[in-house]
Formats: sequence, structure tokens, C-alpha cells
Amino acid sequence: MSSTLKTFEIKLDNPTATYGSGTIITGQVIIDLTTAKSMRALKLRFKGRCEVYWEVRSGNGKTVTTTRFRGEEEYFHSDLYLFGSRGGDTIEMLAGHHVFPFTYALPRNIPNSYKHSIGYVEYSIKAIIDRPWKFDHDTTKNFTVETPFELNPESHSMIGINDEEKEDYCCILPCISRGSTLYNFRLPRTGYACGDVIQLTVNVTSQSDSVGVNKIIAKLLQRLDFHASSRTNSETNVIAQNSYSGPFAKECSVKLGLRVPSIPSSKLQYCNLIDISYALHIEMQVSGFHCNTQKYYDILIGTKPAVMMTQQVDNPVSHFETPATAPIDHSPSADPTSAFQNSDFSTPYPVESGPSQYSRTAAPYLHQLGRGFTHQSSSIFQPPQNIEFTSSNHMSPLNYPLEQLPPSYDSVIASDHKQ
Repeated sequence: MSSTLKTFEIKLDNPTATYGSGTIITGQVIIDLTTAKSMRALKLRFKGRCEVYWEVRSGNGKTVTTTRFRGEEEYFHSDLYLFGSRGGDTIEMLAGHHVFPFTYALPRNIPNSYKHSIGYVEYSIKAIIDRPWKFDHDTTKNFTVETPFELNPESHSMIGINDEEKEDYCCILPCISRGSTLYNFRLPRTGYACGDVIQLTVNVTSQSDSVGVNKIIAKLLQRLDFHASSRTNSETNVIAQNSYSGPFAKECSVKLGLRVPSIPSSKLQYCNLIDISYALHIEMQVSGFHCNTQKYYDILIGTKPAVMMTQQVDNPVSHFETPATAPIDHSPSADPTSAFQNSDFSTPYPVESGPSQYSRTAAPYLHQLGRGFTHQSSSIFQPPQNIEFTSSNHMSPLNYPLEQLPPSYDSVIASDHKQ
């Protein structure tokens, strides 16, 4: 900044500098000059863009090769002139204090702001003093865009999960059976907002005397996909975790709760370079050298709580039930979580049954075709059959008995001719 330019800043009327898509930004550009200053124009540049970038190194020793991957997209790029004009003649701004108010309407279909070491979605306002044949003066103000990703009660986010998995255990010789265990997994819904508690119920029915369940672990996973022109970079993060350790009875019910922290919404709508998705990972750890049972379920995270028809709970849970004994809750001193106030997880929502929606051999919970989620439709819904329609007009001929129908026009004319 030159000695003649004492103050050059952008001041937004919104102190949080947070806006929704389609809203209006208002503010002022403030300039203090000690002496008069020549310029072509004073303009504001509004810009929204996304960029992803990472490097991959291969080889060793003196033959290390670095491959760079980059992707860019722009959502808007607009100039607003506050003083002077585009390509105009040189004009002079007098010395003193100057305030230039401005108004700008954001586009509607733009993604939320996002920042990561590999990629980001960023929005900015740059004030530029355009000086001919000299370096321009500029100052930048970043702002945040937050557009709600609403969880529609009519969509699949309100569909619960009622899934079963049976594990057969055997000795080293496949012909020698060690029994089996039946697991039932229940979720009241699959759409949640930040601050909500994901209520998971696992029912265990064991028919094995030698293989038992040691521990049940539930994790909320976040998957990030960054897309460049020729490659995708993916990473998986554990957002929340809860577990319960045995001993477990032959037949029991375990309830686990995961509170959703403040995290970005699913999908990052209107962004083609960054995908955000979530899944619930459940792992059943068993005794011996047998494989653990693992399940993955898609979870939607939104910015507006879905309308729930069941009772909400205040704290995550980790407790255990058997048909013969009452639930055993962790004490607050021993565990930061507490039991649900209401252990009845029956829900009026339709439930989705069937095998896991994730492939065990694929990348962690990658269950996307293209850029969307795929959800199985429930098989319990059948369209109504043999629907009968009744006229709302009680004087309609459809409501008359056959013998009481009024005479037709032709019969009345024929009667007149006879007379």
C-alpha cells in the first residue's frame, strides 16, 4: 500500500460474512487518501471457485518422478465498478475519506464453502484500484456460503433399516461345524443433522457353544473423493465411534448411539470435483480365529433436522439387554455416554431389508454409481389393487338403482310423438 493510500478495506454489513446461495451481499469499500490519486477505476471482483491438487511420487533414488493432478471449476466471476468505468480515461479521486456502498446477488446453484488440504471451495471479494501503467492496489475479503441440504421427510432419508446377517462357524476342517450366530441390525432412519444421535440396535442370537461375541463396534465414517482430470483421490475418516464389550448372553440386544458432530453435509451439491459421503460401519468381533462380521449402511447428513415421529434422545448410548435381565447402563463416571431414555426403537417408518449395500471387496463403503447414492426400494410396499371410485355427486346417474334411472332424451321424444 502506498504512502498516499492510508486505508483501503472491504467492510461487509453481515459481521459473520456467511451467506446462503441466492442471497444478497451488501457492504462498503472504504478508502482514505492523504493526497489526490489518479486511477482508471475502482472495481469489485466477486469470485467463486473450486480447486483440487495433489502430487504422486513414484520411483526411488535418482529416478523419482512427480506426477501432479489438478482440477478447477468456476461458479461465478463478476466485476462491479464503483468509481470510473471499464477502459475509461484516467480520473482523479480527491484526498479524504471515501465510502462506496455496494450490493451483489449471489447465484443460486453454488456449493457450500469447503476447505481441505487437497481441495477447497472458496468465495472472495477483491477491491481493485486500476492504475494505468502502474501496479494496481487491491485488497481481498473472503466470505462463506452455507446452503441447507434439507432432509426431506418424504425421501429415503426417513427409511429405516432392518437387516439380518447369519454367520456359520466351522473348525479347520469345513465339515466340522461350530454353530452359527444370527445378527439383526436396526436403524430408525438414515438421515441425520448435526447434533442428532444415530440410534443403532443390534440383536444377537447365538447357536454356538464355542464361538461367542466379544465386542460390538459402531463407527460413523466420512469418505472424501477429489476428482482431477484423470484420477480420483479418496480418503476415509472416522468421525464418531462407540462400542460395547461383553460378556454377551446367547440372546441379547445391544444399543449403541453415535452423536453427529459439526461436519459438512453429504454430497457437496453443485460441486463436480469434491464428493462427500457418510456410512455407518458395524463390526462384530468374535472369539477364536473366526472372521469378524462387518456391515456398512449409507447415512445422509443434512443441515436441517428431519421431522421425526419417534422420541429424540439427548445423549449417545451404549447398553446391553437380555430377555432375563434389565438393561445395564454405563455410569457417567466410567463412560462419557449414557443410556437412551427410551429403549423402544420401533418406528412407523418403512424399513429397508436385505443384504449389505456395500461390497466387502471394494474400497471402504464406496456405494456410488456416478455422482449419486443408490438405495434399494422396500419390498413391503405394494400398490393398492381393485380400487373403486365413487362419484361425489349424490344426484349422479351412477348412484341411481337401475330401475330408478331417469328417462333418456330419445324415450321422451318418442312418447311425445305418440301423443
